[in-house]
Parts: sequence; structure tokens; C-alpha cells
Amino acid sequence: MKVYISLPISGRPEPTFDTRYAAAQRRCALIISLLRKCDEFRDAEFVHTFDLNPLGTVTEAQAMGRCIQAVIECDAIFEDYNGWTSRGCTVEAETALQYRKRFYSAAEFCLPRE
Repeated sequence: MKVYISLPISGRPEPTFDTRYAAAQRRCALIISLLRKCDEFRDAEFVHTFDLNPLGTVTEAQAMGRCIQAVIECDAIFEDYNGWTSRGCTVEAETALQYRKRFYSAAEFCLPRE
């Protein structure tokens, strides 16, 4: 199963984009490590914006385009807490809904909040 990890970057509380990006990257690594402990995700392939869009290499529009393509190509989407605070997460979730992807959430797996 291929799972897209959707988590806020622009909607995070850190004061600068670089600090929001770094915090979101750490959160993504934590999510993947916790999900790997679940039987359902043990063999899953995880996809996320940090692999698709290395920092400083693309515009926001290009990054979103790559993320939307990844959502479409995945089997499921995993949404972290507070995705509604992020423009990107909102667009990713809407895309997943339109393409009838399986939804998983941080709350569903009782992942710790930040």
C-alpha cells in the first residue's frame, strides 16, 4: 500500500518558513516511525512533500502540483492533526476525497499531539 502523509507546514505556529518546515519534517519522521509499528502499515510505502519537494528547490505552486499528483497516485492518505490550518493539507484532502482514497488520521491511531 502506498500512503501519502499530509501534515501542515504553512499552518504551523513557528515564526518563519524554515522553522515550520524543519518542525514539520521532524513530525513526519515521527509519524512514519509510529505507523511502521502497526501491522497495517508495516510494509507500506510512505510519500510526503519532503521527498517530493526538497527545501528551496521549487515554488509553492510547483510543490502543490507534485503533492496533488502523489495523492492521486497513492492508495490512501494519512492526515495529521490540524490539517485544516494548512492550505496544502486542505487541497490534498479534497483531492483524496474526489479520487476516493482511503483516509487515515492521527486521531484514529492515537498518535501523540505536538
